[in-house]
Amino acid sequence: MPHVVLCPESLDEMDRMERDLLVLSYFSDERPLKGLNGLTDWRFNGRLSDMLRAGDLDGESGDQTLTTANNRLPTGRVLMFGLGAGKDFTNRRFTESVQKLFLAVSRMKAASCAMAIPGAHLYEDFLLERMAILLKEHRLRYSGSLLLFVPRNQNFKEMSAKFDLIRAEVEKIVPPKPKVVRSRS
Repeated sequence: MPHVVLCPESLDEMDRMERDLLVLSYFSDERPLKGLNGLTDWRFNGRLSDMLRAGDLDGESGDQTLTTANNRLPTGRVLMFGLGAGKDFTNRRFTESVQKLFLAVSRMKAASCAMAIPGAHLYEDFLLERMAILLKEHRLRYSGSLLLFVPRNQNFKEMSAKFDLIRAEVEKIVPPKPKVVRSRS
């Protein structure tokens, strides 16, 4: 069964995350980077902001840029995933983005990843609904473990309790993605 755990969004938690992949989702009109993106940029001495200024990252919906952590975080790779314009980030776009994101992570064969709920650092609207959508898509499209950062503007204890209820409901109705077992012939 896919394993999902929550942790508060902080530099200390990032330093302990030990995941194969860190996923940073960001908006094309997000300047400066905020939330988990901003913390990562801080750890990278502004490298992500430099990439944005240089046009190496633009944040258009579905854009993907893979980079390394260069020993600045306990992860080997960092995936920058574009969400498009923040003003257009509807629940439908959220769902489409999360589907594409988990397919990309699965194709990268990452056994574990860490991320925040896309857009949660800027928009609190529909946060619990989006958490349910994210958990559903995780079960359907990615069989690895997931560390989910809770934005600093949220009460971690309250979010953890709500998360547990949502996870229990999602697990009842959505089967997990089956693991591929290869037989030897």
